[in-house]
Amino acid sequence: APRHCGLRLVSCGADRMLRVHEAPDVVDLSSWTLISEFEADGGGATPPPAHGAPASGTRPAPLSVTWCPSPSEAPMLLVGFSDGTVLLWAFDEFHRRWARLLAFDGSSVTPSGAPERAPAKKAADTAVLAHGDSVRDVSWAADLGRSYHVIATASRDMTVKVWTLHPPREAPQRGGSAIPTEGSVPNADGWQARCCCELPHRSQVWRVRWNTIGSMLASSEDDGTLHLYRMERNSAGWGQPGGVGLVAVPVE
Repeated sequence: APRHCGLRLVSCGADRMLRVHEAPDVVDLSSWTLISEFEADGGGATPPPAHGAPASGTRPAPLSVTWCPSPSEAPMLLVGFSDGTVLLWAFDEFHRRWARLLAFDGSSVTPSGAPERAPAKKAADTAVLAHGDSVRDVSWAADLGRSYHVIATASRDMTVKVWTLHPPREAPQRGGSAIPTEGSVPNADGWQARCCCELPHRSQVWRVRWNTIGSMLASSEDDGTLHLYRMERNSAGWGQPGGVGLVAVPVE
C-alpha cells in the first residue's frame, strides 16, 4: 500500500476474495493481521466459497489488484478479473467497509487511432467489460497533482489500455459505467473512467508498470518483448486536441 495508507498489503485469489492485511508493528514484519475480507466482484447469487477453497460456477476470479497512490483520495483498489472486468473499490470510512464504485467500460469510447475491434463482449450476467479477455495486470500512475487519475490495464486480448479516471468533481459526460452503492462513499455514482489510448501487442500481455513519476509505461508480452511508452503532449493525444498521449520509444 502507499505510505499514507500505512503498512498494509492486499491479496486476491481463486476463491474470489480480496484480503487486506496490516502489520501492527513496523519492526516485526513476521506478523500480519487480517483487517478486511470481501468478495472481489461485490457478491452475487453464488455463496462465497470456504476459506482456501477454489471458486465454483461461472463468476470471474480476480487476477490482479493495485492501490491508488494518491494521498488526496480515500483508500482505493483497482481489480482486474478473468473475464475482462475491471472494478474500482473505495474504503468507506463512515461505515468502515469497502464499497464498489465503478466498472470500467471498454466499449464506451473508441480511442483515437486505435484499430477497429469488435466491442467487448458482455458476460452472462451483463457485466461491463474493460477488455475482451482476462486482465492480467493493472497499474496506477503516480499522483502528480492532476485533476484526474491515469491507469493502465494489460490483458490476454493482446492489448494494453490507458484510462483516465475522473472524480465526481470534474467527471466528463462520457466514460465508464458508474455503480451507485447505497449509503457508502459520497458521490459514488459520480466517478467516470474513459479509455483514452489502446496499445496493440502481438501476443497476450502479462505485465504493465508506470515509472515512479508516471511519465513512462512499460509492458511485457508473451513472446518476451518489452515495450516502453513515453507520455507526452501532442495534438492527437488521448483523442483530445492538445492533450496527453503515449508515444512508443525504443528499448536500449
